[in-house]
Amino acid sequence: MAENTYKKPPVQGERKRPGGVFHWIDKVLNFDFLLDEKHRKNVVPYLLFSALLAIVYIANRHYAERSQHRLMQLRKEVNNLRTEYTTRKADYMGLTRQSAVKKKAQKLGLESGHKPPYVIRLEE
Repeated sequence: MAENTYKKPPVQGERKRPGGVFHWIDKVLNFDFLLDEKHRKNVVPYLLFSALLAIVYIANRHYAERSQHRLMQLRKEVNNLRTEYTTRKADYMGLTRQSAVKKKAQKLGLESGHKPPYVIRLEE
C-alpha cells in the first residue's frame, strides 16, 4: 500500500485569479494613483454599483419630466374639449326649443296644428 501524504498549500505568489469583468475594468481604469491593488479590487464593484445607480437616477428623472410634460398637454386638451362640449350643448339646447323647431318646420312647408291632439280609440 501507498503511504499517505499531505498536499502542500499553494504559495500566495503562484496563485492565479481568473480574469473577469472586474479584472478587465481594473486594467482599463488603472487606479494605481488612488489605492493599492488590494484595496482597489474591493472598491471597483462598489464604484460600478454607484455608477449604475446614477444612471438609473438620471433615467428616472428624464422619465418623470417627460411624463409631467405629457400630463400638462393632456390637461390643456381636456380643457379645450370641455369648452367645446359646453358650447355645443348650449347650441343644441337652443335648437330644440319649440320656437326654433317651428321656424325650421316652416322652411320645409310644415305648419303646427291649430287643434290639440286627440286620442283615437278602437272598439274591440
